[in-house]
Amino acid sequence: MIDGHELTMEYLKQFADKHGIRIIWDSHGEPYDLPASDSKRNAVIMNMNWHDVNDLCRHLSHEMSHVIHGDSTALYEASDGSKARAESDADKLAAIILMRYYFEEIPESEWNVDQFMHYYNIPAYLRDHCVRVAKDLCKRSI
Repeated sequence: MIDGHELTMEYLKQFADKHGIRIIWDSHGEPYDLPASDSKRNAVIMNMNWHDVNDLCRHLSHEMSHVIHGDSTALYEASDGSKARAESDADKLAAIILMRYYFEEIPESEWNVDQFMHYYNIPAYLRDHCVRVAKDLCKRSI
């Protein structure tokens, strides 16, 4: 990881500890082996060999979101709308987790959702969600 991604990863490790989530780092995965989560064991399995290290923070927060939501590992085999909804919900919570950290030290007048999304490779379909969350975070800090 480069620059602030190491700091984000430290934040996410503390977040995991606070929420009782165990992070297992797999050093045997192939570059495109996706991470996974196991809500019953409060654990996420992360691929240390992932092809784009700048995606690790987003993937970790996404997998932790599955654990927080209590998503079943059976969703990985599901082909219906329940999988799509669970993935979307995990993406949304992951964005919130990362936004709370990313914007913490930045003055509100300098907040830029597009820069945040680019920094963490947040999917474009979440832009409206991220804008709403940023507005809500602004309201809470007043």
